[in-house]
Amino acid sequence: MDLKIPLLLLLGILLTGSPAFASAVVEQRQQMMRQQQQEALRQKQQQIIQQQQQAYQQAAMQKQKAEQLIYQRAVQERATAQQAQQAYNQAVGEKLKDVQGQRQAAVENSQQQAAEYMRSQQTAYQQQMQQLGVLMSQQPSMPTSIPNVQAPAYGNLFYEPPVEEVVDIAQIWEKMEQDSQAWGLMIDMQPKLMTVQRMIDRFREENIQVSKPASHYVQLIDTMAFQSPDMLDQPFENILKIVAIIEYDFGNGQDKDALARQIFPDEKGFQANRKRLGL
Repeated sequence: MDLKIPLLLLLGILLTGSPAFASAVVEQRQQMMRQQQQEALRQKQQQIIQQQQQAYQQAAMQKQKAEQLIYQRAVQERATAQQAQQAYNQAVGEKLKDVQGQRQAAVENSQQQAAEYMRSQQTAYQQQMQQLGVLMSQQPSMPTSIPNVQAPAYGNLFYEPPVEEVVDIAQIWEKMEQDSQAWGLMIDMQPKLMTVQRMIDRFREENIQVSKPASHYVQLIDTMAFQSPDMLDQPFENILKIVAIIEYDFGNGQDKDALARQIFPDEKGFQANRKRLGL
């Protein structure tokens, strides 16, 4: 600020000695000082505002950078998670394929074993039927005696095999669903009659007629079991079916000659059985 004017004014005051003039000079001086202070304050305020704006802009830029960094990290984490999920899905898929392959192989192996077992059972069953057919073709119409074999003695309808154990008939029937070895555990004739009649009734429920009496089949099965004990290795239902077919008494609607030919191994045995029956 120019100090010449105040000095001149002060000199004028001193020279003139006028109080009014001196007061005007002082007031002007104070006004100038206030203006200077206001200007300094305004500049200070502008400086503060500029500093605040710079700080805000800097904070905004830092926030933007932080948000971009967070977003990029999230994108990377999502990509990593997707890759991990894809790898997991691929591993699970390969494991499932492996498990399915093993399961399929096990199923095929089980089916093959079952088929082989069924073939072996069918072969054994056919052999049993052929053996029984040969036996029946060699016997008279009512084979009550067989050479070199002791025939069962029924007497008053009681036959005592060399087995002393008495077994409940219901348990015997349950075992005879698998094989007929329990047939020999029956002490007297009555349980055997009940067993045969029960199977005849079962056939009747299946619309299969077996007309000859149960006592006929009891004596026939006993005689054949003496000659061929292996026949008792199969379920009793199969035994009675075979014997009824041989007796031309298995009425299931099929041709009886055709049924008999399934049992007899050759034409000679087939014709011998027909002759035995008087056909």
